Amino acid sequence: MLYYTKPGDIVFDGFAGTGMTGVAAEKCEDEKVVKELLGDNFAKEKVGKRHAVLVDISPTATFIAQNHSKKVKLPETYNTL
Repeated sequence: MLYYTKPGDIVFDGFAGTGMTGVAAEKCEDEKVVKELLGDNFAKEKVGKRHAVLVDISPTATFIAQNHSKKVKLPETYNTL
């Protein structure tokens, strides 16, 4: 994904399955992960979110893909524990 896309691109996965395309699109935001993957070819302009559109004919696969890619925000009360 880092090789063929740039930050802000829309990535369509018509056979989403388990939603790993969505997970990969989210990981492109993390500079540490991108540095690890690209090694000597690291370039700061490669870091940034890709927008994943995940679709599958199976309702179960769509559900799994959505929930693997969804960021959950916890209420502030959980952050104080």
